[in-house]
Amino acid sequence: MKKFRKLIILVLFGIILFSCNNEEVEKTEFVFETSRVLENYEIPNEDIELLQQLGFAGSTGIVMEKTQIWNGGITYIYYLMEGDIEIRKDLLKSMVDELPKNGKVSQYRTTNLVGGPFPRTIRVIGMNINNATLQQGLTMAIQNYNNENINLNFTLEFRTVTNIWQSISAVNDSDILAQQYSGAAGGYAGFPSGGNPYANVNVSTSTASFGTNVCEHVFTHEIGHTIGLRHTDFFNRSISCGGAFNNEGDAGVGAIHIPGTPATTNIDMNSIMLSCFNAGVNGEFSNFDVVALEEIY
Repeated sequence: MKKFRKLIILVLFGIILFSCNNEEVEKTEFVFETSRVLENYEIPNEDIELLQQLGFAGSTGIVMEKTQIWNGGITYIYYLMEGDIEIRKDLLKSMVDELPKNGKVSQYRTTNLVGGPFPRTIRVIGMNINNATLQQGLTMAIQNYNNENINLNFTLEFRTVTNIWQSISAVNDSDILAQQYSGAAGGYAGFPSGGNPYANVNVSTSTASFGTNVCEHVFTHEIGHTIGLRHTDFFNRSISCGGAFNNEGDAGVGAIHIPGTPATTNIDMNSIMLSCFNAGVNGEFSNFDVVALEEIY
């Protein structure tokens, strides 16, 4: 347990220094959410155990605190796991409670998925996404999902929000609120809870410098997490990221192989859910990504 706690805390510094530098480059007139790293936060043992049960045994992460200024200044702690998975501390217990009681179930998905009744409409609002390339990427990502034969239909609306009441309205009107932020290229989101998709998708403005296809890829990838898709190479992130062997872990739950897709012996290297991306991605689902979506939805 102690080793796991240190692993989470020690990865803070290199990442936050880079993020802070980027925040100085671009400033927005209206700020509705702020996040900061909790460098000295002592992670409770029960939270470590719950994270392990959710499939993050041995994973790296960052302890963060977010303040939703638009929501009366509500503040909550979350764990940013493996670079792009936001797990709220206050939802940890409920997420574990939703795990199947009968053990293992035989690309990968979480045990928590979006619930019915089906077909179901998922409302996505892009709030204050003022970068045209990011806007186009999000539009194309939504179309990716609507092109498939699944019981989820995604709608998309862009809103420019300039006051608290408009932002509250955007939150209330959406199932997924998409936003841009300053930082290194990429994005982050979270997993479904309570039968609903994770409520937030965040993609860095730096991603736009790589072009529309990369923005499409990152938005599609992060929306995939919100409806329950895990990384295709969760068992060894070095497959797509390079570097040393790195297993996100599954602890017997939380990383369930989806029937009809390759397993660890024959990984789909074209999957949009690989842990890391490169500048040459086309932003489209692979054939096995489509099989996975049709299997679970």
